[in-house]
Amino acid sequence: MKENHKSFVTLTAEERRKLVSDSIEQISKDYGNTILSDSSRNEFLVKRMTDLADRTVWAIGQQLACGTFAPDQFEAKFLIDAAQLPQGQRLAMQGKIDRIDICEDEENVYVKIIDYKSGKSDFNLLNTYYGLKIQLIMYMKAAMELEQKRHSGKNVIPAGILYYNMSDPIVELSTGEAADEDTVLYHIREELRMKGVINENKNILKKLDDTDSVSIAVPLAYKKSGDVDERKSRVMDTAHFDMLEDYVLQQSGRTAEQIYNGKVALNPYADGEYHSCKYCAYKEICGFSPDLPGHQFRKLNKMKDPDVWEKIREEITDGKKLD
Repeated sequence: MKENHKSFVTLTAEERRKLVSDSIEQISKDYGNTILSDSSRNEFLVKRMTDLADRTVWAIGQQLACGTFAPDQFEAKFLIDAAQLPQGQRLAMQGKIDRIDICEDEENVYVKIIDYKSGKSDFNLLNTYYGLKIQLIMYMKAAMELEQKRHSGKNVIPAGILYYNMSDPIVELSTGEAADEDTVLYHIREELRMKGVINENKNILKKLDDTDSVSIAVPLAYKKSGDVDERKSRVMDTAHFDMLEDYVLQQSGRTAEQIYNGKVALNPYADGEYHSCKYCAYKEICGFSPDLPGHQFRKLNKMKDPDVWEKIREEITDGKKLD
């Protein structure tokens, strides 16, 4: 689509289905026409993938149509200089951002990043504080650096860090709702609303979605008074985006320093029923077991967002180390 200058917003249903079908067919050929076509079950999986991809491309168009942002880069590779270590070493981080959307005016470039997920991911400030979910923050830093190079002389401002959770949902209508196509599609769009956090600046919010009620594209809702409904929205200001970036870089540098100095102690965490060993590929060989003496899961202290922000502010200022 990028190569052919096509827009997700104006793509017709016929064009969308053909692009999806051609893409899935190419993937099947890349597998040598074996894995994805050697049985009825695999043919069914191809059909499922095609339906999911078609729903995803449709949803992207619906979400972009709500505002004035447009995709600028796809699968953008980056390599950033993240920290200076005490031993004179440098910490570099590399990765690939699924999608970078931008919106411009005369002085500014607003940046929104989207990470595609197959589960139910959302932004969690406490997890970011504990260093468990720093991916989106690092992506935003990298995306802003990439866009600064492409738009020299303009201010680059974070607009949102978002997850698109890929799904082809089945929706349930409320009693009395009309079972027409428009109603069903509206509820599907609700289910596919992106998760994450966006910039609370009113100008940026209108560029993300010009609604005056509840957005079906981003985590944003308004009260009848016209004010942002903070109970139903996930917003923060530019200063807090910058603070999170500083904090994540600081903690990443300290983690790298510890690794460089040989700190490899077994120290998994537990949060309710979930623990970090649950899906670990090395849990059978690392030697950690809560049944053994001296082996305990690290407990994460629960805090409300205002308290987390205060901790982050203190640790940026004082340089304290996390336990």
